[in-house]
Amino acid sequence: MSISKLRNSTAIDAILTNEAVTRVLTLNSKSDLDQSNKAPQDTAPHTTVERVNGFLRGISENSTGEIDALISDLSVLRQKLVTDGSKIEQHVTDFAALNQSVLSLTKIVSEGVAQVKEPPTH
Repeated sequence: MSISKLRNSTAIDAILTNEAVTRVLTLNSKSDLDQSNKAPQDTAPHTTVERVNGFLRGISENSTGEIDALISDLSVLRQKLVTDGSKIEQHVTDFAALNQSVLSLTKIVSEGVAQVKEPPTH
């Protein structure tokens, strides 16, 4: 799962808005008010609690799945960074060796040019 998918997550939106929880509680409170004139029911509060618990469990499972996917993505990125870091380190080492060779060659060429410029001694 990519970070952009995580930002657009419906589970996160549901947590932030709490619409479903509000709807469940509102429906049950209206139901409780309608039934206040009737004989009290023992199952209504338990039903509300079960619905909220089920909803929260679903959000928790979605969130846990998204966090696991994010951890997996971060592990892949970490491995890529380690691999790329090793490649860059090798390139820097190769460049340093090439630079040393160029400096040695430059020194040889400059010594050769200096000998050519000297006038011959007679």
